Amino acid sequence: MFMPLTIPFGCVMLYNVLKLKPGVTKEDIELAIGEMCNVVKNTYGDEKGGFIGGQVFKFTGFVSEESSFTSGNKCEDHIAILTYWRSFEQHEHSHAD
Repeated sequence: MFMPLTIPFGCVMLYNVLKLKPGVTKEDIELAIGEMCNVVKNTYGDEKGGFIGGQVFKFTGFVSEESSFTSGNKCEDHIAILTYWRSFEQHEHSHAD
């Protein structure tokens, strides 16, 4: 599960955001995200399926002063899910299933 991830040239990366409702923590949804990732890996994790790997990140609340956000902008609590696929079509096929 926590192995190095090698991203081949020419693949596609998809970025999804999961916004957490007030009072919901990353720990509350960890098991569901893990199960979802495992299903995707087991179902599409080969040449035919096209899934290469994925990463899940928790927003830390830090926004750089040098970023495009102004100090008045706030970002909602969220989880970022990055998935890597051999092609966009293979990713779309996974959703059609």
